[in-house]
Amino acid sequence: MFSLLSGALGKEALYESALTRNSFPPAQELDTDVVVEKNVTPPPAYELHDGGANESWLLARKPPADLSLTKSLKSLVTLPDIDKKSKPAETPMCSETITSTRFEEVALLALQNIFFLIRIAKWKVDYLKEQRFDRREALPYAANVDINRGVEVMHAVIDETFDSSAPWAVLAKEQAKAILGRISHSEDNAEEVFTALKDAHNLHRESLVNMGATTYAVLDFQANGGADETLFQLTAHGDEFKITWPAFFGERFFAAAMNVAQALREADREPGFSDFLAFHAAYRKMIDSSFIEAREATRFLGTVGFRSHSQTYVSLTDPGLGHIFGTTRHSRWMTGAIVHNEYLERPKGVPRSDMDSYRIPDIGDFACVRLHVGAQAPTTVYIGRFLHTGDSHSFDKEFTASTNVIKAALTPFFDLGAAECKISMEGLTTSQMLTYMQALGSVSRRRLQYLSAAFNIHPASKSVTDDVDVQHPVLLEKPMEICLRGIQLAAQGGFDKVTFDGADDIYPSVPFVQQMSFADLLKLVHEAHSVGLITYMSAGFTFKNIKDAVYTGVDGIGLGGAQILRHMDKQTGMHGPYTEENIDRIKVEREDAEKSLRGRGAFLLARLDQMYFEGSSTEQENALRLPLYDALLNINIAEIQRILSEEPAAGDVVAIFDDGEQPYVGRARRILRSEAPLLRKGVQNDEVWMKFVAVLGRYVKAKNEVALQEKYGDDMWTDLRCKYREAMGDGKKYFQGEPRYVFKGSR
Repeated sequence: MFSLLSGALGKEALYESALTRNSFPPAQELDTDVVVEKNVTPPPAYELHDGGANESWLLARKPPADLSLTKSLKSLVTLPDIDKKSKPAETPMCSETITSTRFEEVALLALQNIFFLIRIAKWKVDYLKEQRFDRREALPYAANVDINRGVEVMHAVIDETFDSSAPWAVLAKEQAKAILGRISHSEDNAEEVFTALKDAHNLHRESLVNMGATTYAVLDFQANGGADETLFQLTAHGDEFKITWPAFFGERFFAAAMNVAQALREADREPGFSDFLAFHAAYRKMIDSSFIEAREATRFLGTVGFRSHSQTYVSLTDPGLGHIFGTTRHSRWMTGAIVHNEYLERPKGVPRSDMDSYRIPDIGDFACVRLHVGAQAPTTVYIGRFLHTGDSHSFDKEFTASTNVIKAALTPFFDLGAAECKISMEGLTTSQMLTYMQALGSVSRRRLQYLSAAFNIHPASKSVTDDVDVQHPVLLEKPMEICLRGIQLAAQGGFDKVTFDGADDIYPSVPFVQQMSFADLLKLVHEAHSVGLITYMSAGFTFKNIKDAVYTGVDGIGLGGAQILRHMDKQTGMHGPYTEENIDRIKVEREDAEKSLRGRGAFLLARLDQMYFEGSSTEQENALRLPLYDALLNINIAEIQRILSEEPAAGDVVAIFDDGEQPYVGRARRILRSEAPLLRKGVQNDEVWMKFVAVLGRYVKAKNEVALQEKYGDDMWTDLRCKYREAMGDGKKYFQGEPRYVFKGSR
């Protein structure tokens, strides 16, 4: 028995030739709203200052001096030296030994992906020739089947891939099936399996050359596996298979695999054939071993306005396999990005009432993605809507079962290091949403692992019943009123992030930023940031829509559908290969918008809103907040420029260090910048304030993030926030992050 990806779309290939900055016209030519200014002091470049990345991402105990695996995630300029200095005779080595039976399972998984990679390359070449994609099958799913069924499915992939009558294709089809036969009937001979896999690698090389598809190669092009170009070393002896690696990558196999993936990515180098097989051995090992490294090597979603790279993260979306062979191949693709995991395809004509717009990914695929991502970027996942477990479709009758099933789904994703899990509020009344969010909030998760509430502006029922006030229920029918209520509910329900979604019954969806006015979008982000919520927009984004989102200051935008990151059959709605080659252009669109006056203004407003939420801004700084909001709202370029270039307080705010992976250290540090931050409005006497800042100062000096997070929930800091918000007229609002406790009671 082995786990097979039925439907057999497979893992997508890497596109070698990246778009460069010079591939695009100057910013002014892209859009009239993008203005490149002269004689204006720009915000400082994003750098990792005191916060830095999560130091636990590097799981190897003692990296050598010439291997720059640093917490700041700088490029590994010395990686080529590894090949010269990591020979077994010269460097301490670690190893993992597996039986021939287990190696056969690894080999079948690797062979599937080699065939998938060839087919993906074929699809992409065919698309370039014909500018269309035909597909009748859905994306693959994992199924545990016997070897005979597995061979049938793989034969179907081979037949589809080598469907040409050209002599090379006829021969390649025969060779592919012969290799599959050798592995599936190896009689526990690890050496024979290893030899067959090398032949499969050579077949991959030759097929890409014959197709004219070498730019889609993921593996190295060294014949017979290119042993001298790999970081893992593989040997097969009789009924055993051994994987060896330099000890500085980590003593545990998972740690080594994560660090090798990071090292290759930082050096812009493709994995060698042995690396490819070693990764697949790690995928197989996840089935029956604890992958504790995934929980340790994480990156969170960042602080609003104080992220290390960008205010608006691009959320690159795939069920998982496209990330492994696409997104995670280059560090530049993951900088300022979220690696988001969900199914997107929706067969044409299926309404959202029958099929959710987005669907939960396979937990096994997610584990593999986490191995490749590590702490390079936040990794997130969509869970789904309230689960109806019976025919009644009654929230009250199905609440216990549904809530516990969803919590059971959340737990392994958080255990694997998910930075955020997204839950749809579709189909619920507002009182049910609150009850549901409060129940899900008791799920086991670590600090900085967030829950996101998704609110769709096109309810399948055509409206949302707001019945929190049971005496005066109302119907919410307009997108703006649904979203504004969603902000209040997310904060009140104890969630950390609010998602505004525009998916409708048509697919691809109309871009979300075209479904609401810019004024409404800016207001939503501004209101959510002011109560401490992270924000996100999704549905239908195209390249030209990215700048519109950046101008709102939103924290993340969902990108992954057929209009931007994959091919789709327009007749069936079925998805094709993930097009990671578009990520460079996505990044250029985002960064051009960020550098414009409107983008820089949105960045400053995000900082001011976050500091208002914290109470860390001064009177002078906060006095800029609403005028800047109005200037952005009215697209008053001259006023935005005046605030950015002439207001001293604006320069002070822009110059503040980012938070890196220590948001509570950053929050405390901002409070300590001034003798009179707004939070001090909550103090009745100076003695209380001096005691408070003394405690903060001690923890900030020690960079004690955990202690400051705990301190944030104590009576002193909580009371200061309450009194400050009352003084600002916000005493009746709900804010993210206030102390919450788990109690058991009857409904």
